[in-house]
Amino acid sequence: MQRRMLMAGAAGLASLTLAPRSFAQPAPEAQPPPEATAAPSAPPAEERALAILMAGSFATASSELVLKRSRDAAVRGFARLEMAEQAAIARAFGSRPGREGLMAQHEILINKLTLADDAAFDLLYLEGQIAGHEASLRDHRAYARTGNQPMARGAAMVAVPGIETHLALLATLSRKTE
Repeated sequence: MQRRMLMAGAAGLASLTLAPRSFAQPAPEAQPPPEATAAPSAPPAEERALAILMAGSFATASSELVLKRSRDAAVRGFARLEMAEQAAIARAFGSRPGREGLMAQHEILINKLTLADDAAFDLLYLEGQIAGHEASLRDHRAYARTGNQPMARGAAMVAVPGIETHLALLATLSRKTE
């Protein structure tokens, strides 16, 4: 029974990553019911989608630096995993990592990583990933509730438990690196 559920979940995740559509052009039937729409003070779904994609660009860019500079096998392994996941999320949102660019705070962190000495590099990367994953968790939860593109909403729903797992893994890696 568990095996069938696991296989069905894997097939669902694969379908999310194999047929991208642009989040900028939602199908009319993709509109959430009135009771599921965000409060007027919440950012619109398109802004949440852009924030998710820009955070993915940061996760990818910083992870690429890790693959060039880090000597820690566990940190490098996390970076590879993160890059693959961000590519899948971007495809589900009809994009690719890096296409939307970086937020200003992400550019600052990339510059700090680039200039960091080897002793501080891994810990700085992990701290940036923890902050980024905490923000991404909020954005993915909100998009899963109110997003206007079905494939991207599904990706956001699937991403939430993955991000929670990443946060636990990042905390462990941070303690080990200190």
